[in-house]
Amino acid sequence: MNNKKFNDNELLYLIQEGNEEALEIMFRKYEPLIITKVKKFNIEEILIEDYLQEGRLMLHKAIKLYNLDSKKTFNKYFDLILTNQFITLLRKHKKHSDLSYIVSESLEDQNNRTNEKLEDVDFSKLQLSTLEKEIYKYRFLRNLKICDICQILNISEKTVYNTIQRVKNKLKALK
Repeated sequence: MNNKKFNDNELLYLIQEGNEEALEIMFRKYEPLIITKVKKFNIEEILIEDYLQEGRLMLHKAIKLYNLDSKKTFNKYFDLILTNQFITLLRKHKKHSDLSYIVSESLEDQNNRTNEKLEDVDFSKLQLSTLEKEIYKYRFLRNLKICDICQILNISEKTVYNTIQRVKNKLKALK
């Protein structure tokens, strides 16, 4: 393709026809919008690259889903999708942070009440399942983050949190 300026609809049509160069042009064109949106949301520095990548994924999604006959411009359509995705991610991140705080706070309380080291707990008395033993080892003994446990065991956050709760309940019952 030459250096001609294309509007979004022309680029989208070319992309639908399988033109890879049009797709590259579209990604370069919308990269500044993604960067601006990340800055507006005041994303933690450690998460910026993740949000930029998420923005690129949302651009790809918008390209695939946008209806060329729509009355809404592609720019507005993509901006809406991107904003909604960032809001969703921030809510999940906040919820995860809150839950992590609650779990760690509860663990500290439990340690203070029992005055025993978690390493000294007798597994036979706890009657932990295999998954509960793994979670116990990673979360309580090694103090790994929930997201790390999810990756190691290839399970969802919800499963990890539920298992942690069961382990804590068993520890309380052991007293």
